[in-house]
Amino acid sequence: MQQIKTFAAVAFVLAASASLSPARSQTEPNLHHVKKIFLETQTNGDLGELGMAAFRNSHAALKEALSTYGFIVVDDRADADAVMYGGNTKEWVVLDGPQLDPPKHGFQFWVVSSKYGFKWLTEFDLSTRAVEPELGRKATAKAARNLFDAWKKSAARAGLRVGDRLP
Repeated sequence: MQQIKTFAAVAFVLAASASLSPARSQTEPNLHHVKKIFLETQTNGDLGELGMAAFRNSHAALKEALSTYGFIVVDDRADADAVMYGGNTKEWVVLDGPQLDPPKHGFQFWVVSSKYGFKWLTEFDLSTRAVEPELGRKATAKAARNLFDAWKKSAARAGLRVGDRLP
């Protein structure tokens, strides 16, 4: 019986991973064009209303995290190079045994640009006992770092000089 539960859990994780793998690309060739970002406020197909409400609550922390790398958060979508949204999209639950300590939280953040024709996604897990708003601050800091790392890879491939911040 234990083997069946373990197999079912592993099969579920593999199926979920396989369905997400095309969108998990960390390298986007046009990402280096993005400097101005609009933080989404409307619900969309990737993130439901609850997720978007939590994302709106993290705007201040995300704006601060992005600015440390030189990104500019703009108030008008028309002024932006791309739109960003995301947040806590999964909770890890152990079905057979004690719960994880510290708890594990899964996050996804998207950057979409119709101007440059791409949709970039970063996914990561945080194991922490932190609760909101500290959990949100940790997640937005990691999302901003992942975005900047991908931006640097894109810039390097385009032959641009890359430093610790956007030029």
